[in-house]
Amino acid sequence: MDGKELVILFILLFLAAAAAGIWVSVRRESKRRKPFEELLEESLALPRLDGGSCKAWFQEKNRAYPGENLGLLQYADQKLLDMLGYDCPEQVDLAQYAVQMLVREKTGECLALRLINFETTAPNLKEKLDQGGLTVTF
Repeated sequence: MDGKELVILFILLFLAAAAAGIWVSVRRESKRRKPFEELLEESLALPRLDGGSCKAWFQEKNRAYPGENLGLLQYADQKLLDMLGYDCPEQVDLAQYAVQMLVREKTGECLALRLINFETTAPNLKEKLDQGGLTVTF
């Protein structure tokens, strides 16, 4: 083997090692990623919606899935509206507000789920949330 063949062999070995490294990295990443909807379902299955448990849950998810929470709100809006079964505009606005506060809590933007005029605007919202497996504390 002369010098030219050794250089070509070295380049081919380097490219093969790089390709194998990329393949392993992509394979590992695809195994650990979950769709936003699965993340939301896991979050709604928490025993209590309080600052500590939600914040800890989302911090753990952010370590495992960096940046995944960016699109959570779009999924959460429809998911919670479907769960609550709301169809009139005032109720939809209220449910969207509720889910925005829920997602903001999980992303660390706020520590409590709050609804404006909860008692007068949507007296059955808490019951529906509880039936859906979500305990709300005010």
